[in-house]
Formats: sequence, structure tokens, C-alpha cells
Amino acid sequence: MTMQERQLLAQQQGEGLAGVLGGRGCDQISGGDAAHAAEVLRGKRRREVALASPRLTEVLGERFGELFEDYASQLRYPRRGGPVADAAGFARYLKEERLLPPDAAFEEMSLDVRAARRFRCGIIHGRWVIMIRVTGRAWVLRI
Repeated sequence: MTMQERQLLAQQQGEGLAGVLGGRGCDQISGGDAAHAAEVLRGKRRREVALASPRLTEVLGERFGELFEDYASQLRYPRRGGPVADAAGFARYLKEERLLPPDAAFEEMSLDVRAARRFRCGIIHGRWVIMIRVTGRAWVLRI
């Protein structure tokens, strides 16, 4: 990235932040403004994960928001992979914390394959499942 491109990106990011903060620049941000901006961005992140994984959102029901807040407060947004990678991280977090409902095991595996892995296998509901990623989608073979 050239210096000119970096300056343009910095300007665009500043304008985006100013939009979140009601038109004020970075030098005019108070603690309350920063907290509000963080809250807005967490809400955006939560909605993107819900859209990337509607099944996980459905299975968690009313607990989705609370569990996602716990996850998001401990782990940063992934550097690569966008909302699908974030949803996979959320599902992995739930699994590691033993908070993932059994009905969401298939979705956790699917998100993991869609976000990062080329394939994965495991036992879900007593049956072997093999998932393979092809062109961004998870294809399933149940044995």
C-alpha cells in the first residue's frame, strides 16, 4: 500500500468513525462517545454473526445476545474471514466452554469448515459426519 493509499484509508476511517460519533472528529471524542461507538460496533458484530449463522442463533434463542457478549468481550474480531470466521470462533468458544447445545454441533462443524478448514470429520448424533469445503460451501457426507 502506498503512502497516498494509506492516507486515503485513514481519512475514510476517520470519516466512518465521525459518522458513528455524530460528526465529531477523533480529537473531540469523550469517554462516553468512545463507549457508545464500541457499543454500536459490538451490535454490528453481533448482527453479522447472527446473519452468518442463523441456525446457531435459533438454537441459542434468547441466550444468544448474552453468550455473544461474553465471547466478544474476551476475543477480538478475526483478522481474516469476516463474519463467518467470527461465527466459527463463537461456536468454538461455546464448545470449549461447554455451552454449545447438542443441536448446534452440526452447525459448529459447518462454520469451522466454511471459515478455515478444508475438511473435518466427527461424530454427531451417533453418526460419522465428514465435511469438505468446496468454493466456500461445506459439503456433507454422512456415514
